[in-house]
Amino acid sequence: MAQLTHGGFSPIVGFLLNAVGLFLIGQKKKAIILFIFSFVGSWCFGLGALFLLLGAVDAMKVNEALQAGESVDEHEYRFELWYKVAKIVDKDAVLGKQIEG
Repeated sequence: MAQLTHGGFSPIVGFLLNAVGLFLIGQKKKAIILFIFSFVGSWCFGLGALFLLLGAVDAMKVNEALQAGESVDEHEYRFELWYKVAKIVDKDAVLGKQIEG
């Protein structure tokens, strides 16, 4: 599996521009899943903003891990609630080490 090597401002961009932040850190499949959940959630259930928030928190936690020098897999989720939601469609998803704070 591919290992990610850089972070940056992905949580902010990911929230403001949907899944772009996840593309920036190399988690392309997660970005597509976030886009689909937020689009379908917005049109069908009014939950699109909730999915965007979950994705942004996950991107923030992944970014924190990258900034701390940890290795993060492209299918790794760091926010357990978003992992549980995304696992419905992402069979490659794995829950990474949880960061406190």
